[in-house]
Amino acid sequence: LSFWAGRQLKLVTGANKGIGFAIVRELCKAKFTGDVILTARNEKLGNEAVKMLKSEGFEVAYHRLDLCDQGSAKQLSNFLQKTYGGLDVLINNPLLFWRNMLCNYCIFVASSNVITDNLSILAN
Repeated sequence: LSFWAGRQLKLVTGANKGIGFAIVRELCKAKFTGDVILTARNEKLGNEAVKMLKSEGFEVAYHRLDLCDQGSAKQLSNFLQKTYGGLDVLINNPLLFWRNMLCNYCIFVASSNVITDNLSILAN
């Protein structure tokens, strides 16, 4: 993670558990100059993840993001633009399980489009 030097805003989607949570923890351990935002669909689980990381001494913030909800992504985009002036690093970690694999693929593509449409314009 040393190549991400300097003051930057890093955002990880789907980060209240699993791989996304581990990525956020590693970003916090790297002690770079900047901010880390953890996103999750479920506000309660997102805030619990932040609380756990803060109890370990890490600085991290939560913002709700549901990749299946265009309005949620737009709201996050507006918040990032207003608060930070943009976004430096986006780690898109969507994980959606459906019984129908074709449906899962469609949701993955749709979630990627939501990210592209709403967050890529914030790239610094």
